[in-house]
Amino acid sequence: MKPSKGSQGLLSNNKDKRVDWSYISAISHDAFKTLVLQQLHLRKTRNGIDNLHILEETSGSYHRCITVAVRGSGEFVVRVPAISRNAWSDGDAYNLRSEVGTMGFIRDMTRVPVPKVIGWDDSGDNVIGAPFIMMEAVKGKKAADVWYDLPDGWKRGNDTSDEDEEFSADFPPPELERRRQNILRSLASLLADLSKIKFDSIGQLNFDQDSSKPPVGRSYYWDDYSDELRERPALDSSSQYWDRKLQDAYSIVDRNFQNPHLAKGIKIFLSSIVKSPSVPRSKGLDQNKETFVLTHPDLDIQNIFVDENGYVVGIIDWDQTTTVPHCIGPTAFPLFLCSDWHHEYKLEVATHMPWALKNYRNSYATYMNEAMASKVATLLNKAVDQSCDDEEYMHRLHLIQEAARNMDYDSWTLTNFIRMVFVETEVLRPFDWEEFLKTLGREGRRDGMLLLNTIL
Repeated sequence: MKPSKGSQGLLSNNKDKRVDWSYISAISHDAFKTLVLQQLHLRKTRNGIDNLHILEETSGSYHRCITVAVRGSGEFVVRVPAISRNAWSDGDAYNLRSEVGTMGFIRDMTRVPVPKVIGWDDSGDNVIGAPFIMMEAVKGKKAADVWYDLPDGWKRGNDTSDEDEEFSADFPPPELERRRQNILRSLASLLADLSKIKFDSIGQLNFDQDSSKPPVGRSYYWDDYSDELRERPALDSSSQYWDRKLQDAYSIVDRNFQNPHLAKGIKIFLSSIVKSPSVPRSKGLDQNKETFVLTHPDLDIQNIFVDENGYVVGIIDWDQTTTVPHCIGPTAFPLFLCSDWHHEYKLEVATHMPWALKNYRNSYATYMNEAMASKVATLLNKAVDQSCDDEEYMHRLHLIQEAARNMDYDSWTLTNFIRMVFVETEVLRPFDWEEFLKTLGREGRRDGMLLLNTIL
């Protein structure tokens, strides 16, 4: 069973009330064709227009994308933000310029196959009347189409009975499993290359002054609760990063959890995770100062393209890319290997069982360590607790990554994250998470704190 269209990721927010699909949808195909001709510096003649063909049109939470074939020139994608022209702000324009610059920077500095930008405009003063980015189309197939390319009639273990096919994806034929491993291995190799570029702050790259050595600067994000685009200043340390995550999570708790003891218990729980001394600092053992790395904001399977053998040939959708601490950077698990932690994960619609996803995460960790030419302890800065084995440490690191993805998104994902920590942590598994945290918040029991301190 293949996943539904659209992102499974938690890092993008589709509640921006400035989205105006009527405005964006009204842009005609002829206007897009004219734009493509202009960006390719081709003459607008009747014959020129006839040489352009609309191949595909897709829409996500935030963008309308048009794929255009140009005879003799190739295929191109025009991506238009779905924000009305009247609502488009200087912050949105800044984000678009950062995205364009970041894509070019990654193309120039790494082996990561980022689409080549042909042209862009951060205003609406153009033939389509909207901001846009025009890129070369990525070649290859969508990774999901290769990952779930089960032979017709393939069932569990190739059983020929009438058994349900719900989890046949967990028992692929050898050739399909080989392609899946190629996806994981090649993706790890590429993202390991991205992790080698280090920065001294947390934020978005600012290309307004120097495109060759962009500083890390502010970023802008849509805040559901204030209904406005808000500025985030750059940060200088991973402790500042986690403090900001905590404050955003605390705001969600205060708005959504009425029981004061439960609310207090959740705050203690979250703080015990991100303030744990086992959370890796963002530096190597031989470094005095923390550094940070660029990471894809929504590395889910729909944003990855591969060739027929499964080798990654393209990664798209770099909107709002930022630098982050190493432990949640490009060496972290991609979202499609962590769908069992998603708040909408249910067995009746799951593409993989949890045990299968864990196996693929283990494979990915192995490939990442090989790509970094290092063992987990060195790659992921396992400097605090040398007693745990690599598998245990990877579990801990995964938990930290899920905290970063889920704790400050909304109450649904926060609640599911807490529930999953209790399910996946042996010492907490016997307890009902809600009752445990209520008791912790009401009584502040020392034994409860001791248990929480064993999570990481």
